[in-house]
Amino acid sequence: MTGVGARPLRFARPLSTIFDTLDVIDADLEGDGSHEIIVATLDGVSNGMAVPYWTVLALTPGRYDWIIDSAKVEEYSSLGSWVAVRGERSCNLLQTQWVNGFEAQRGTGLYLQASWQTFDGWFVQRVDRPVISRRYLYRFERERSDTTIRDAPWGWLRRH
Repeated sequence: MTGVGARPLRFARPLSTIFDTLDVIDADLEGDGSHEIIVATLDGVSNGMAVPYWTVLALTPGRYDWIIDSAKVEEYSSLGSWVAVRGERSCNLLQTQWVNGFEAQRGTGLYLQASWQTFDGWFVQRVDRPVISRRYLYRFERERSDTTIRDAPWGWLRRH
């Protein structure tokens, strides 16, 4: 997983994927040498655009207790929702959602918007990273249906 100013993230090992509705990953999200377990479950898919709705849980195993937090994500992918920023040891979750937006030149429209979430026992939105958005136009529609883009949604957003 790479992106603007990002370095590749290496997962220790993908544990399993069942019918594309469950994704389990063992990875070091905090960059501290200890691994978290990430479980993403597909909650449902919308009619029309077929937007997938996911719940991403991060579990930090402890000696006596576990810390668990979750985030809702639209368009989740294990290859494109986790981005490591160059120069940082931690990994960020791109929490994406479809929103209505406005541009002075174009008026209202549909946008895919992503905020950067860091994990430190719980997900926290980073205020030092900009929210990224991209308007859903014909080119984006074609990219969204292109199954060769493996690092979506980051692959869709980093190009713009």
